[in-house]
Amino acid sequence: MPVAPSFSDVYLAPRVRNGVLPISNNEVRKIFSGDLSYIIRYPKFNARITAFNTNFQNDTKVIYYFGDRPGNVGETFVNYFITGINKVHQGIELGVEVKVLPVLAIVAGGSIGNYRYTNRPSSYMTSESGLIPDSTQKIYCKNFFVSGSPQTAGSIGLKFGPMKNWYANLNANIFANNWVDFAPNQRTLEFFQQAGIYPGDERLTQITEQKLANNNPQFTLDASVSKTFKIKNLYLGINLSCSNVLNNTKMITSGYEQARSDVYSYGVNGFPPKYYYGYGRTYFLMASLRL
Repeated sequence: MPVAPSFSDVYLAPRVRNGVLPISNNEVRKIFSGDLSYIIRYPKFNARITAFNTNFQNDTKVIYYFGDRPGNVGETFVNYFITGINKVHQGIELGVEVKVLPVLAIVAGGSIGNYRYTNRPSSYMTSESGLIPDSTQKIYCKNFFVSGSPQTAGSIGLKFGPMKNWYANLNANIFANNWVDFAPNQRTLEFFQQAGIYPGDERLTQITEQKLANNNPQFTLDASVSKTFKIKNLYLGINLSCSNVLNNTKMITSGYEQARSDVYSYGVNGFPPKYYYGYGRTYFLMASLRL
């Protein structure tokens, strides 16, 4: 399925000039997707297992950062375009529901994924000041993991109801293999040449190795309860839910490496990755009125 590029993927620096990214018509983004499912249905047992595979070709991504090169004109805001990205999202999903009582069921689900970059895309770097000539680089990121979601996730819970219009759910969730989005400009030959890092330097592995957002699997517990009341010809519904019941405030949901880097002046960890943390215990109350 061809996908037209967005405005932000075409213009180099729309705030300051009218330059356009030099992409040919043959580099339109394409998506190929397919899945295969097997479904089991019985009065007290339902299950579904799905294998899926989605390929993205000629994708484009843009990052913006402040470039540090002390002592020269390299200190400027940079628009960094990554073009010709190929990646694959593939994996297996499983969902199961077992009725143990007329009003009680055990539900479980899980997914194991493999979301990776499958090629070495190119970059087009331009500075907003115009003091650095536009340049292209090859990004060595083949087989790196795609960030943004855990590649392993699972949930098991109890589903109660209906009993006199009462419903309740309790779910335990676990997720792992959540990778930090890497800085593409630090996976180029030019970056290491400018930083004076060559094969055999221990800093090479420290910089290029992709990082996990969480070294250990993360766990959350969610609960909800709802009730429907009939008042004459009206139906009043009330739902109360609580997410992250155990108040896990150290749960990292995603993160990214800073493209801003000056290894020569500040060392490998001069600009550490940024992380996003999940909310602690949160509550949600909803009321609805139906005629």
